[in-house]
Amino acid sequence: MLKIRHAEISEKEKTYEWLCLTDTTNMHMGAPDYPESPIPDWTQFQTDFEDFYYLESGRQLGSVMIRKLDFFE
Repeated sequence: MLKIRHAEISEKEKTYEWLCLTDTTNMHMGAPDYPESPIPDWTQFQTDFEDFYYLESGRQLGSVMIRKLDFFE
């Protein structure tokens, strides 16, 4: 079963690593295919993905979501 949930502020660094530091990163950002969307460093990510994206109080403005595939349900 696929589950989708809001990311928590304690997972901000983990979501940065998943988005920007994996072997699939160049499939959705960065040169040569996406030069208009450079891969951010941690400092830039913190600026672009403000804390409200991870806080319940900020969900009306946007939210980072985590999806999880659970084979055991």
